[in-house]
Amino acid sequence: MDVQLAPPAVEPSLFGDGPIVWRRWRVVPSRSGALLTGLLGFPWRGPSLEARCTALDPSTHRGHYHRVTPALGCTCGIYAAADGLDSSVLPRSPWGEPVVEGFVALGGRVIREGHSVRASQALIAGPLIVRPGRRHPGVRPGSRPARLIDRGDRYRVKWSSKRVGQIEELAVLVASLRARYRVDVLTAKW
Repeated sequence: MDVQLAPPAVEPSLFGDGPIVWRRWRVVPSRSGALLTGLLGFPWRGPSLEARCTALDPSTHRGHYHRVTPALGCTCGIYAAADGLDSSVLPRSPWGEPVVEGFVALGGRVIREGHSVRASQALIAGPLIVRPGRRHPGVRPGSRPARLIDRGDRYRVKWSSKRVGQIEELAVLVASLRARYRVDVLTAKW
């Protein structure tokens, strides 16, 4: 695997010291509105995020977490696609859950590994695009998203073969994301 390490900045900054790349999030309900999380569940509470190592294998880190994130030989860091809008290199979303995709500006230490990157810092550069996610194999072909259901710990997309007008829950979700992350939020074809 081809690994390239960008030199760490002396004073890491979220503004302009790294590439602008594409990434994907899950979107989950929270008390304060819709919340973006990494596909593995790490929450983004605001427009920027600083990575920290959460590896559980003490043999990898000799009993302590490393000070520089991301680190070679570890899985820590904020992940994104290195090659433009190619989200095929990113983990797939869960069946039946909406996903959000958008641009992030990376900062601090950036490691490129093949077609993906890991960084120590990221800032949502917008716009965000809300997509209905992957249709479960049991859903009839030709079905369209009909409702967005808040299950408490996740959103689910209900599909229907009937013609559907505007999805009101989607408008609430978009407004919540726009307020929390302070970027434009668009919707893909629903």
